[in-house]
Amino acid sequence: MDSASDLTDGTWRAYSAVGGLSSLFCEHIGQDTDGFLWIATADSGACRFDGDEFQSFTREEGLCGNQVFSALPDSGGRLWLATWDGGLCWHDGRDFHVPAGDAAGREGAFTFLCDDGNGRIWCGGHNAVGYLEGESFIDLTPLLDAEPANCQGIACDREGAVWFALHNQLIRFDGRRFFVEEETSKSMGYKVAVDGEGQLWIGSGNVLRRWGTSGGERVDVGVSAAIRKLQVDRSGRLWVSTMSAGAFCLDG
Repeated sequence: MDSASDLTDGTWRAYSAVGGLSSLFCEHIGQDTDGFLWIATADSGACRFDGDEFQSFTREEGLCGNQVFSALPDSGGRLWLATWDGGLCWHDGRDFHVPAGDAAGREGAFTFLCDDGNGRIWCGGHNAVGYLEGESFIDLTPLLDAEPANCQGIACDREGAVWFALHNQLIRFDGRRFFVEEETSKSMGYKVAVDGEGQLWIGSGNVLRRWGTSGGERVDVGVSAAIRKLQVDRSGRLWVSTMSAGAFCLDG
């Protein structure tokens, strides 16, 4: 039986502008190889947190854009940031750098990053789909039948396929071609994640589904509001954030 974990136990501490956080429009949190937390904000760049203080980074400090939607470390020690208004860039511990390769990586509107564990970081955004190999961006948009709508999630399954959750489509890339698995007219579009056991999860509207070979099985965990994001933590647990009913963790 799947259930949502109670998040009321333990000690919680809130951070705001009073404590140095640059914005409350937080889109994502990533951790670099030095242990710093990076908070991606939709309007004020990124904040690095050392456990005591926040340090803000915007275009003025070399960040490629101020609308940051994802932060992800790679196996080489770089922290990649996806921005809506300035493409992709990475931080090496001291400075920011932009990728080589296709210009879309430096100019596109990106919203999501995913590490496949095999040396590639997959990227999606508005009319942008591709991957980073080393320090170069490879644009896969020309392989699609139509320009991709806003990407709201990326996940790599056990068979090596890469899933992209778009605003109106759920698509899968098998290494050569894209396949449209499903389409929706729901305003919140699709969300996607793979948990620590390799299970693929799909969110759409206020419905969470466990995806199998014959499609999705609905899992009733009491989601009463539209699902905004799916995320998996280091322990392999699936976290679900909603538009108006908070967040919860699926523990079974």
